[in-house]
Amino acid sequence: MRPRYPSWIRTSLIILVPGLLILLSYVNYRFVLESSGGDEFLASWTAANIWIEGGNSPYAPSVRREVQITLYGRPANPESGEFLGYFTPPLPAIVVYAPFTLLSIDIARAIWMTTLEVGLLALTFIGIQLAKWSPSRLLLLGIFVFAMLWYHGVRAIILGPLSILGAVLISGALLAIQRENDWIAGLMLAVAFIQPQMSVIIVLLVFLWAISTQRWQLFWSTVVFHVLILGLSLIAQPSWPFEWIQQTLELLNMGMIYSVSSIQVDSFSSAVGWLRIGFPAALFVFIIWEWIQVWGKNVGWFIWTAALTISVSILFEPHISTEDYVLLLPFLVMLYGHWVERWGISGQIAVWIGMVVLGVGLWLIFISATPGLGEPASLYLPLPLFCILGLLWVRWWVTRASQRLSHRF
Repeated sequence: MRPRYPSWIRTSLIILVPGLLILLSYVNYRFVLESSGGDEFLASWTAANIWIEGGNSPYAPSVRREVQITLYGRPANPESGEFLGYFTPPLPAIVVYAPFTLLSIDIARAIWMTTLEVGLLALTFIGIQLAKWSPSRLLLLGIFVFAMLWYHGVRAIILGPLSILGAVLISGALLAIQRENDWIAGLMLAVAFIQPQMSVIIVLLVFLWAISTQRWQLFWSTVVFHVLILGLSLIAQPSWPFEWIQQTLELLNMGMIYSVSSIQVDSFSSAVGWLRIGFPAALFVFIIWEWIQVWGKNVGWFIWTAALTISVSILFEPHISTEDYVLLLPFLVMLYGHWVERWGISGQIAVWIGMVVLGVGLWLIFISATPGLGEPASLYLPLPLFCILGLLWVRWWVTRASQRLSHRF
């Protein structure tokens, strides 16, 4: 059964949400006026504005130059770590930013920040729904506070990339699969292509699992919507895939895109060079084994496997920084729900401890880093490792419980 929220929650949302959104947008607007940041949103907003008004490619050097002039009043200096203004998503992402180009950059950024903050709350709700969990009022409040204040979420809100929206689309698609809304799931996975580094692996898992369980509507809806979106974008600008790939290779050659696994392996390469091959290979074999295990299994087992796949694959996902880690939020909440359902009061205590450790610990790691050198390597590992170990901890119980439930029906 899906969790039903108490009437006080539904009534409060209807009354308070509009006013809170307006208040939140005003607070964000004051923040925008008084502080720097939002570089990635500025780059995307500028690229969308130039493409819509003049049809110029969002990947053109002139677009980056305009972003740099806006930020620094001069071309950026890459050697000092200044933001270069690349528009990194595929072309279909322009549609997301198009409405914001009707507004000034300050107002657009404030509303965008509000949208991302709502997205963090949506990720929390999705995680609760995936776990089919109804937390207590106090625990629900604690989870919401954590979602709004944890390091990776705050970073994503301030910088303004598409990470939170991509996370909502991917986790929302998994929720739609759980509820057998396969056409909606296919559409959400196709739109999530605006963040391909986040969505490619999970789409492949969805394809394989849909075939194994004969969920043909899920399979074909995902294929059709992907082809449709790609086709429309090619009509709008036929050259964009080549320009996007060329830009991505340029960023790779500049050392601006890297994976968590490469960071960790480089940290130990002098002592144990075999990790460079052995560590990725072991995780790859492990995930393939889990994919084999979920072949033909029910949706509960699939959701667990999807959560584990994302938690592992994010270690190999190409990163500029850790904003994409917001994708792990719904699975973290789902994990908390399994803890409470399995262990009761002890599970609730474990949830509070987990939120404190992650909520405070990640900020302490960031604060202790040397200023001006970006995110420390130690920030890339704690959250994925926490999710992987937590999911493995509940694996036997979740998969066996889902099997018993499917046999019952």
